[in-house]
Amino acid sequence: MVKIHWIESPEPEAGRTYKMFLEGMRNNPQVERVDRHEDADWVFMHHMAYCLGVTYDGPLEKLVVINFRDMPKASSMPKGARAYFIRSWHGHERNEAGFFEKIPRTPPWPDNFFPLTMCAMEDFFLADPPAERDIDVTCCLRNGFHNRRAVRQELEAYFAGKDYVTQFGPINDGGRNDTNEEYLRTLARSKVVVTCQPDRWEGDWRTWEAFASGALVFTDTVYVEGHSAVAPECATYHFSHGLNDLGKRVEAYLSMDPIPSFQSRTDKAAFAHMTGDWLRRAIGEWGAYETASGHRSLHRIDYMLACLERQK
Repeated sequence: MVKIHWIESPEPEAGRTYKMFLEGMRNNPQVERVDRHEDADWVFMHHMAYCLGVTYDGPLEKLVVINFRDMPKASSMPKGARAYFIRSWHGHERNEAGFFEKIPRTPPWPDNFFPLTMCAMEDFFLADPPAERDIDVTCCLRNGFHNRRAVRQELEAYFAGKDYVTQFGPINDGGRNDTNEEYLRTLARSKVVVTCQPDRWEGDWRTWEAFASGALVFTDTVYVEGHSAVAPECATYHFSHGLNDLGKRVEAYLSMDPIPSFQSRTDKAAFAHMTGDWLRRAIGEWGAYETASGHRSLHRIDYMLACLERQK
């Protein structure tokens, strides 16, 4: 067992990432929570505790800082900790088409810094999913970020006037701190979900919530460790290529026709049954399985403990 002392935030509603780590420690069989840092192998401090003035006066070689603020310059606060797990991992730049793209950060992060992204919280694994997927395409992105706005507008323009059931834009005014039942049900009813990372940083809740739903998920290129396991190339779009074919690619997976890229293979007969609809179902089920078996909150704790073990 690994003994962890969690530094409590004075704010009981400290945000969803704060709850994510509490849930992960509670469900992880490797972890035992202890009340004092003297009894702990590691001391975890979330950025909400630090930002609200909580201090730690124990040995720094035990201190692990979890910083999910979208502020890279503040990621090394408080100073001198044994390890830092951060969300704002990559740099970014605008490409010629005006889209934000992720680039390696210069200078690179120190050796005791590790990328960490969100996950699918336990609420997103429905015990009783809807009987059918009656929404063809869902894109719940708001218009606040440039890339997200461009993706949503491209889909809205492409599917306008077509005979599909779509959900474009926010489902309701729910926030990020709690599970929204209507949003969860909409994803579970969707055949294809299109999502997008924020412009200037990487990792969000939407990505993992979409994969957990069992829909085929289209997402932009993601570089943080772990995403590639559930984001196959066939459902990844690249801002460097533009978005002109995004709607057409999404529509192909709603069709009973074969996917052209599969039919171009030499062994066509073996892939004759692989219509867009068949592939959508198969890839969506695979993504949901991969998410359930490797991208829950307890798995994020597994990852952190593995990184800390390498730091010894």
